[in-house]
Amino acid sequence: MEERSKIDLQSNRLSRFNRWYLLKTLFYVLLILGLIGYLIYAMQQKQENTEIQEKRIEKLKIVIASLPPKCKRIFELNKMEGLRYQDISDLLGISIKTIEAQMGIAFKKIRKAFKEDVI
Repeated sequence: MEERSKIDLQSNRLSRFNRWYLLKTLFYVLLILGLIGYLIYAMQQKQENTEIQEKRIEKLKIVIASLPPKCKRIFELNKMEGLRYQDISDLLGISIKTIEAQMGIAFKKIRKAFKEDVI
């Protein structure tokens, strides 16, 4: 009888070990599946954000193209080529006040175009 209880005790220990191992394995599988799900979600969000940014860039190009020629030239020199107002003034032979006014017009048109674009 004593031998039988030893076998039952060992069987019970083995059974508890198997349950613990199974639970631990299940936990890791669920953790990995959760991480995979999160990565898929993050990739979808990134793709959506990229599409939104591409649309905004395209819209900005259209707005810049629609600016009056002088305003467009000043805006491009400052924002795309990185020239300071003083450099633009020297290059085009116009006052810094004129450059400020033209940049104000450009920013006003850009703000107006993107005002409806609240995402």
